[in-house]
Amino acid sequence: MQQHHRTRARTRVAAFAAAALAALGQGNVAQAVPQCPVVRYDSQCTGRTSAHATYDPTVQWNINTDSGTKPVIGQDGSLYFGNGNRSFQAYTSDGALKWSYRTSSSIGGAAALGADGSAYVGLTGQVIALWDDGTVKWASPFRFTSGSSPSPMLIDKNGILYFGADDKQVYAVNSDGAAKWSYTTGGAIRYGCATSPDGASVYATSSDGCVYALNSANGTLKWKTAAIAGVYNCAVAGDGTVYVGSTNGKLYAFAPDGTQKWTFQSQSKVTCAPAIAADGTVYFGSQDMNLYALDPTGHLKWYYRTGGPIYSAPTLDASGTIIFGAWPGALTALDPLSGSVEWTRALTASMNSPALVDQAGSIYAMCTSGVLTKFAGPQYPEPSSLAALGGLLAALGGMSLGRRRRRD
Repeated sequence: MQQHHRTRARTRVAAFAAAALAALGQGNVAQAVPQCPVVRYDSQCTGRTSAHATYDPTVQWNINTDSGTKPVIGQDGSLYFGNGNRSFQAYTSDGALKWSYRTSSSIGGAAALGADGSAYVGLTGQVIALWDDGTVKWASPFRFTSGSSPSPMLIDKNGILYFGADDKQVYAVNSDGAAKWSYTTGGAIRYGCATSPDGASVYATSSDGCVYALNSANGTLKWKTAAIAGVYNCAVAGDGTVYVGSTNGKLYAFAPDGTQKWTFQSQSKVTCAPAIAADGTVYFGSQDMNLYALDPTGHLKWYYRTGGPIYSAPTLDASGTIIFGAWPGALTALDPLSGSVEWTRALTASMNSPALVDQAGSIYAMCTSGVLTKFAGPQYPEPSSLAALGGLLAALGGMSLGRRRRRD
């Protein structure tokens, strides 16, 4: 056990050292980009953040969102989400309401945030764009099939929006609100899209049981799978592998060309999105009450047994810690090496949404009761690791000074 903790401490110290050196190499210039622009952090929907979550979370505040949509996090740590009363809202990281925008129809899935801080919000039959102060960005919304509900918004590095709707369409919309293309699938699109690592492909899961790969430039079909029962959210690894769960209890892995690489059979439905670590490890929860860790070839590394079905997609912090909502109402963090519990915290209800981590290490959990809870606390490295981190950075600094002296 002591060896295990030492290994984890070294991993965290190394991760912090890498982050510190990257900051030094960039002149400590912070990039003004949203901390979590889409609900799964990036357009590949990996569920992976560059932030280190706190290792000792305590409740800071609770907000009743009236069954709000999944939040996203802006440049300054503000939270953006819709509630059940046709209002899209922005809250500061302290839990204070910044502004509220009254929408003309019900809010669909999670919003997406652009590099300029603007929010793109899916409503019944339309998409609106708001500036980060809550004023309207587009004079006219992007309209699609009247009465149709959209899936969560996805935004790529070029500012292009992708989403599906229950009118069976996948849509691509330019950042100015102009339509780029649409593609008709064989069923409703109720879950978020994802892109390939190079952004050339957009993936969508349809209620017809198929996964569709579309050309992001023009919306033409590249390939689609055979019907594989009900399919849910997909995620894309760094090597282009597409992962998707299904009602038949399987997690599927598809190569970038659409060929099936492997499947892993759990004992019940896999309805929440998988998360993909930097080393290719895939984490996903099942309604069989287990959270699984698989290597990139589909072999089981470990599993963690909870007290009930898992609906909360796992989130991975910069140290690899896996954070998710376990039944019936526990925010849980697992060690990525062994699957052992690092900590648990009680929630007011169960979670269907993934946890979010901001750059300060705070963790946000949206419960099925509509209560959004902020947990805050110290980040890694723990105090016992600070000396090791300081020594490592000092040594690296000395090496750099020595090289400069030799050049002189």
